Amino acid sequence: MKENFEKELRKINKIATKDEPTVEDIFNNVGDEFDRPEHVYNIYKLQKQKHDIIEEMHKKLLSIDNNEEVTGFTAGETHSIDHWNTKENIGSCTLLSGETVPITPGELITDGVWGISYKLVPEVPHDIRKKYIISETRRSLMRMLNDQIRHKKVLIKKRATNTYESKPDLKISSSGLLAEKLVETFFEKNIIDYKLPMEMVEVDAYEDNERKIDFLVRVPKYVRGVETNVTEKKDVGIQLTISTRDDILRLKKRQISEAIQKNISSNLHVDDIVLVNIPLTSCTNLFYQWDKNGKRPGGPEKLWDNSQKEAVFRGVLNKLLPEEKITEMWEKISDTKK
Repeated sequence: MKENFEKELRKINKIATKDEPTVEDIFNNVGDEFDRPEHVYNIYKLQKQKHDIIEEMHKKLLSIDNNEEVTGFTAGETHSIDHWNTKENIGSCTLLSGETVPITPGELITDGVWGISYKLVPEVPHDIRKKYIISETRRSLMRMLNDQIRHKKVLIKKRATNTYESKPDLKISSSGLLAEKLVETFFEKNIIDYKLPMEMVEVDAYEDNERKIDFLVRVPKYVRGVETNVTEKKDVGIQLTISTRDDILRLKKRQISEAIQKNISSNLHVDDIVLVNIPLTSCTNLFYQWDKNGKRPGGPEKLWDNSQKEAVFRGVLNKLLPEEKITEMWEKISDTKK
């Protein structure tokens, strides 16, 4: 299914580089797998927007090379980064209220998930500004791709939530979706800020719907607790649930088992898929509290206490890495934050 969609998307991409076609023109060229012309036209419009994002990215990267001020793509509140301490690798962020607070590279790069954009002065290191713009671009393109997938008839019955809207309203999102974003950004920030030996890989709506993967973690491969090779990695798909109900957990496990047995084709390589159960509570209240307090850098996860952060860290990794390696990484994080 995904291969067919990608083939159709390549056809639409060719059309998107030309003059404005009619709905009928597009549907006649690539409409075989779509049940209504408006679906394929919506995909076309999103493809045009993706071209615009790429063009804007190149302009912003050029501005950075010219040592000019630059702002991200995220629609929402914009905070200013007015100073950067290169020795400590920490920036100074001015909120809309005028208050000045610290910000780390990891927070800067992931806060777009929470609807925050940043204006960066030339004093911010060149490589950090470029990484920020590239990450903003990738996030925008992924949101648009997920919207395109929603218009494909095989995924129209996807959850009746705004999970894959290109501009999601987090205030009306489910606790499950907020939990996914909290966990993903928590790991991504720490990987960046503490140079942890792992990588987060974002997945699209197809992987979530068909293969039951919320996000993917790339970690070193170990055999009986011994790292096999510094360059050898394994890719593990994570299905996250915050439910403590036995029937929900059984359903999730069965869905993962069925997805593995089907051997669903995909361009995304996955060595394994595991269910991670972390009973996060009050995700919605946490988000509202963070939102009310001025949307400080780091997102709602900044309101977690240290024990909650450790529970999430170990909860995700305990099926992926030896315990001593998890402890070693956590001590690096917690010692720095003391």
